Amino acid sequence: AYSASKAGFIRLVEAAAAEPAPRGITAAAVAPSTILFGDEDAGTPGVSVDEIAALCVRLVGPDGAAHAGETVRAYGSAG
Repeated sequence: AYSASKAGFIRLVEAAAAEPAPRGITAAAVAPSTILFGDEDAGTPGVSVDEIAALCVRLVGPDGAAHAGETVRAYGSAG
């Protein structure tokens, strides 16, 4: 069920990006691994909230159109 729902989500993002693309509207998604919330997660593999935020800022910025329709996987550098 997990694989099917993940595949469905990825296809949804692709479709959401394709329809408004001719009007210059883009869509992308972020698929993080384990999300780390501060010091209590120190040493745990995953992605920090700050790393996810930085990725989102990049996706909505001027270079974000290059990622239209993508589901960007965020595994992070923490841990």
